[in-house]
Amino acid sequence: MTETTRLKQALHEVTPAELYRDAVPPGATSVYAEVRLHGKVIATLYNSGVAATSGVDPRIENLPSLRNARGSGPTLAQRRAEDIARAVGGTIVLANSAQNVVQRPLPPAQRYVDYSAVARAQSQLRSRGATI
Repeated sequence: MTETTRLKQALHEVTPAELYRDAVPPGATSVYAEVRLHGKVIATLYNSGVAATSGVDPRIENLPSLRNARGSGPTLAQRRAEDIARAVGGTIVLANSAQNVVQRPLPPAQRYVDYSAVARAQSQLRSRGATI
């Protein structure tokens, strides 16, 4: 098993909330929708346009709408939800707190990395004998 694969597995064990807890700007924490596959939530989209996924999935990790934040707010959240659902064959469930564009004109979403979560994942790998 390669080191990259081991790191991805360790990151998969860290919950999305840990990886993305700083990704949702203050005041923009309301959920827009969830993407579900076989009843399990695989992605949560926020009214800000931020997407949090439930682990590393090769079908969604390189989707253009996740790599390039063209747009913002509910419009971006909807596009990302549709792309993720299409890629995995899942369904979109809109939240009661979903906003439309008129309700929430936002600046473009920003990406954040929780370096402490990455460090924890690396520590887990090292404790299993992996070299990073």
